Amino acid sequence: MKQYIENSSTNFLNNKSKITNNSHTKLEEIFTKSNISFVDHANNFREALSLAFEPLIKNRSIETKYIDKIEYLTKKYGPYMMIEKGVLLAHAKPGDGVNKTDFSFLLLKKPVNLVNNNDSEAIKIIIGFATVDTSSHLEKLNDIMKILQNGKAMNNILSVSKKEQLLENTLIN
Repeated sequence: MKQYIENSSTNFLNNKSKITNNSHTKLEEIFTKSNISFVDHANNFREALSLAFEPLIKNRSIETKYIDKIEYLTKKYGPYMMIEKGVLLAHAKPGDGVNKTDFSFLLLKKPVNLVNNNDSEAIKIIIGFATVDTSSHLEKLNDIMKILQNGKAMNNILSVSKKEQLLENTLIN
């Protein structure tokens, strides 16, 4: 399991430099509107994960055990899923309760710490993804990285105060 996590994360992060940013994209073009959430706060990391993956549970893309596995992996391996400061790319293996490939986006107005009360591990954004294989999600991850690497887009995302603003104002140039 650890080797799978390291390989998939390493391959993905190594390809960040190849990402191009030559189109106009709204956040809701990457994530379905129903899979985008904005909440004031979560009481703890588990609650934040549940909020992030709630749309994927509702549409049956994942089973609850997928969230359990992500929580377990985070406790065991630490903050390895943090791909940028304050951003968690929450995922587990395809066989851990995934029914179909899908993505979700959660923005927390107030950050929540991961499993330890370490402020350097505080997260404001959880990008949840579930995939049934090792390749069907790569194009969407490329689009997500466009957001994370675009300072203006990230500032827009982090400055919103309601979901409607998140959907309207997040344009990636």
